[in-house]
Amino acid sequence: MGLRVSEKRNLLYIFKMNPKDPSLRKLENSFLLGPVLVYASTTRNQGLDKLEITLPKGTWLGFDFNDSHPDLPALYLKGGSIIPVGLPLQHVGEANPSDELTLLVALDEYGKAEGFLFKDDGDGYEFTKGNYLLTHYVAELQSSVVTVSVHKTEGSWKRPKRRFHIQLLLGGGAMRVKVPAKKQQVRAGKSVKSNGR
Repeated sequence: MGLRVSEKRNLLYIFKMNPKDPSLRKLENSFLLGPVLVYASTTRNQGLDKLEITLPKGTWLGFDFNDSHPDLPALYLKGGSIIPVGLPLQHVGEANPSDELTLLVALDEYGKAEGFLFKDDGDGYEFTKGNYLLTHYVAELQSSVVTVSVHKTEGSWKRPKRRFHIQLLLGGGAMRVKVPAKKQQVRAGKSVKSNGR
């Protein structure tokens, strides 16, 4: 799979995160996919198990999709971020509003994170008339409990009933939980509290 810098600047060189750090200018195998995700490719002589990566300043937590392999790229999510991940699809027409959704959560140094999910028809301009759903998710650590909730929504679409998977990135891995709820709490162990829809 080839990658290129698009005209919309969704794919950026890492040094754009910190232009004053000259060490980031030398990186040729790492890119930003948006402002919160780093893609670090492997090379012929350096697989994932031997990959040495320099990341921009801040908290960055590595993760994979249960498909870790020495030839696949390393992925890092910036602390303070939540990114939604849906099921693999060939095209937008396969998507169903009730499909399961995974929220990857990387807390920052203050124990907080936020992220957004935008849904529309995937075709046309009906979103300009308010026909969409923009969901703002937040996560917060208090004591040893991480609460993930919907902070607010925008657009005329209603939130669909769906099963959520929360992946709390913990540096050396992720804790996975499955609960259909509007507000979810994850205790630093394996217990989950669900506070309704």
